[in-house]
Amino acid sequence: LEVILDVVYNHTCEQSRIGATLSLRGLDNRVYYRLDERGRDIDVTGCGNTLDLRHPMVALLVLDSLRYWVQECHVDGFRFDLAVALGRGRDDAYDPDHPFLVALRTDPVLSRVKLIAEPWDLGVHGWRTGQFPPPFAEWNDHFRDAVRTFWLPDVERSAHLEPGNGVRELATRLAGSQDLFGAHDRGPTASVNYVAAHDGFTLADTTIYAYQVNSADGAGNQDGHTGHTGHTDHADHRSWTQRREGPGVNTPEMAARRRSIRNMLATELLATGVPMINAGDEFGRSQQGNNNAYYQDNPVSWFDWDLEPWQRELLATTRFLTKLRATNPVLRQRSFFTGHLSYHDGMTDLQWLAANGRPMYDGTWDDPHTRTLTMVLDGSRVGGDSFLIVFHGGALDTEVTLPARGNGAAYRPVWDSAWDLPMESSDTVGAGPVTVTAASIRVYTLVP
Repeated sequence: LEVILDVVYNHTCEQSRIGATLSLRGLDNRVYYRLDERGRDIDVTGCGNTLDLRHPMVALLVLDSLRYWVQECHVDGFRFDLAVALGRGRDDAYDPDHPFLVALRTDPVLSRVKLIAEPWDLGVHGWRTGQFPPPFAEWNDHFRDAVRTFWLPDVERSAHLEPGNGVRELATRLAGSQDLFGAHDRGPTASVNYVAAHDGFTLADTTIYAYQVNSADGAGNQDGHTGHTGHTDHADHRSWTQRREGPGVNTPEMAARRRSIRNMLATELLATGVPMINAGDEFGRSQQGNNNAYYQDNPVSWFDWDLEPWQRELLATTRFLTKLRATNPVLRQRSFFTGHLSYHDGMTDLQWLAANGRPMYDGTWDDPHTRTLTMVLDGSRVGGDSFLIVFHGGALDTEVTLPARGNGAAYRPVWDSAWDLPMESSDTVGAGPVTVTAASIRVYTLVP
């Protein structure tokens, strides 16, 4: 086990200049905080103030603090909250070569630990995913949005025979987000793939609630991730409740919701990059629709370890998928796929197929009604098994053709998100059509 410490060096508890004087403001307000020409706080954090890491004393304070955590407490790395705020330069724009970021990368202590950026803040041009220098990894919000969209609102659109967002974005994220992390000597391990985090809905709540339920926070339901009207934008959450809002017991929606959770967990663990699972999502924890639950010290924010039967099944599924990833190096690539043909077996390291078993082409990539994507991973290049994985985001069962291979090899089903529990099977199927359950993932190994 390693410990990654979440650190908040972008603001303090003092809020704006009309707030309390508790620490740094009492030392030197103009040195420690970003101020405009009138002495007012420049706030890119949403918390009233922003520390000014352009000043040597502020940068030294942060660097000394980080070194303390490494040398005295032996943590293994850091996740930097609102990291763009730490890299805003003299003109207030984000600078990947900001002196503080350079200091982190060159420090003999800090350059040897894991550095993870939350690559945005609340200021102008604050979204900078993919723009941090190596050796930083970054939370990949593009992955989060693509996965939620494919498995939740786009399945809802499919049920109404409406166009969705297709499969191109999902494929890009599954392959490691090379469009974001393919430059400056970075690889897929720079992408921290997640679907839910401590901010926002839990994974289960994306299948239960379309709108936040934050009234207990005392902010008029205006806190958390809200839309411009003060109510959470359904599209922002990218959630889908299967026709019924709120929790239910043995309702027809429950089986579909739980399959959606399995789909999103599996997409994280089968994708190239570094998976990050929010604590409790592995057993379907809910915050009763609260997307800003740090306000609460009650059952909303607590963990209930007395699991229901379906939660124990989900936990077993998560354990199976994490073991599958850990034991198969093709699911843990440290470099991007090339697409080059192998003369040994005629396969490429990564191939995308349509539902008919043929290679994807521009028409199917860009068709908003395309809801099925097959990913073929050649594990022979990294000394492991090869996989064929079907991602079907349609609202109805569909037929998928498993492609013929030159040596007539077969496919063995390893896991299916339609299963409540993982199952052992030695059965194999040959090339040809198979039926795949609505809104589900099926994983095959390629049998020689």
